[in-house]
Amino acid sequence: MTQSTPDPESKIPGLSPEEEEALSGSGEKSDSGTAESRMFASGKSADEIKQKAEEAEANRTEKFKDHFENLIVCGVYASAFFFGLVCLCWLLNIIFPDKWRWLSAAEISKLQGFVTGGVIASTALGQIKKRIQ
Repeated sequence: MTQSTPDPESKIPGLSPEEEEALSGSGEKSDSGTAESRMFASGKSADEIKQKAEEAEANRTEKFKDHFENLIVCGVYASAFFFGLVCLCWLLNIIFPDKWRWLSAAEISKLQGFVTGGVIASTALGQIKKRIQ
C-alpha cells in the first residue's frame, strides 16, 4: 500500500495564540462575570463592594469629562488659530496695494462680516467665562 500525501486544502489550520488563550480562560483578559466572582470571593462585605463600584463609576465619569474638556480646549485653540488667519487675510487685503490683493471686493466684504460678526466673539466669551468660573 502506498500512502498519499494529504491534500493541503483538507488540513484544518491551528488556533492562534489569542484564540487558544481565550479558550483556556487563563488569560489576563477576563469577562465581568469572572471579575465579579473574584470580588465576592475576596471576603469583602456587600457595602465595601458597592462602595468600590461607586468609586470606579465616578472615576470613569471623571475620565470622560476630562477627555471631553481637553477636546473643547483644543477646539477653542483651533478656532482661535483659524480666526486669526482669516483676520490676517482680511487685514492684508486692506493694507496691500491693488496689484497684490488676491480677494475681490465681495470676498473681502464676506470676510469683514465674518471677522466683525458677534457669533465668534460670543462663543469665545462664553467658553472663557465658563473656564473662569
